[in-house]
Amino acid sequence: MPALALYAFVLLVPTARGTVYAFTDWDGLSQTFDFVGIRNFEAIFASPDAVKAIVNTLLIAFITTAVANVIGLLLAVALNAAIKSRNVLRVLFFAPAVLTPVVTAYLFQYIFAPLGPLNGVFDAAGLPMLKQDWLGDANLALVSIMIVIVWQQSGYAMVIYLAGLQGIPAELLEAGAVDGAGPIRRFWHITRPLLAPAITISVMLILIHGLKVFAEVWVMTGEVRATRLTPSQP
Repeated sequence: MPALALYAFVLLVPTARGTVYAFTDWDGLSQTFDFVGIRNFEAIFASPDAVKAIVNTLLIAFITTAVANVIGLLLAVALNAAIKSRNVLRVLFFAPAVLTPVVTAYLFQYIFAPLGPLNGVFDAAGLPMLKQDWLGDANLALVSIMIVIVWQQSGYAMVIYLAGLQGIPAELLEAGAVDGAGPIRRFWHITRPLLAPAITISVMLILIHGLKVFAEVWVMTGEVRATRLTPSQP
């Protein structure tokens, strides 16, 4: 009962209140509000900027979920092998997942800056044509944000897949090898089906994170845009 009460207070009650306020004209501060039906939703879908924001959010969520899970699975398979440095590598690959989104965003804002380390590497390598305004160009900014999220979430997916891989009996893989199945066939016909619960959990958690991403977008692009506006612009 205490756990249920805490869950209701932290999640259920705010969700219910937010749902009610979505159909009102409440400004977030006043004590009074009026119900306006679906007028707020009509305004959202009538705004080109709002529709574009929704599309970009869906792109970020689905693309980063797919890429992060593929990379996380590859890392998990590689680090599940008996290599001496596997524990150190697991920590290094998982480390980005424990950083807060704001810290990660500020780190990559510096890396992607016009005079930042990334363009500096291209200069040093004699590849100035690869230098870009990574956060100033709208299309490149979207890709840059996806790169940051994938970098942060791949280690998270790796840990989930490692837990799943360690729960697969070695006898099944040995039996497949004895029957003549190669590494790819063993993975596809033995490992993959047994990893289905881990795949479901990882996909859902990373997808949820992608759908509610905000800090990375605001820090990496919102502040860049604000600093580039002239005093005459609103």
